[in-house]
Amino acid sequence: MLRLLPRPTLLLLAGALALPTAAMAQTAGKTAKPNTTAPGKATGPARGPVVITDFGIYHVDVAGYSKAPGDVAGVRFNARNIKLIRPSHKILAQPSLVFGLRFRITDATMWGRRLRSVIVFPKMTNPKTGKSATTLVSTVYGRNSTDVMLFRFDFSWEMAEGLWYFRIYDGNKLVMEKKFQVIVALN
Repeated sequence: MLRLLPRPTLLLLAGALALPTAAMAQTAGKTAKPNTTAPGKATGPARGPVVITDFGIYHVDVAGYSKAPGDVAGVRFNARNIKLIRPSHKILAQPSLVFGLRFRITDATMWGRRLRSVIVFPKMTNPKTGKSATTLVSTVYGRNSTDVMLFRFDFSWEMAEGLWYFRIYDGNKLVMEKKFQVIVALN
């Protein structure tokens, strides 16, 4: 989120503030894949214009909510003090759980440019409004620092089981992608 996150909360964080997390959809290109020696921790030389520095389950302090009428949940949250708890590609959906990734734009030609962050997920429907979505899209501005793209399960209907994709686009070119498997346990 770009300082604020919607409740089907997609956190796109710039520094310590959450960025908007609403529908995000874009087109194809090359995926940046960093070297990894341990799950969730990227090491070695950067590959591609955007590098994932870590990913998995995070702890965040929620600093409030903001209205986001275009988002399926209608709200976004502000986050700070973001800490990786556990690196993982597989996410067991639970209320208030936050997952995603941190990334760094390594291509200086992208700094200052408007990029799109997109989270693609199985269809979710807000039972209060009847509104459905399969993406959350935000704008992020390229810069020479580590940013965050996160999602928080604030409602049970947001726990959409299946493959989730966190993507960054430069125009129509896909410059970063990370796939997660979200699992919903049976009661």
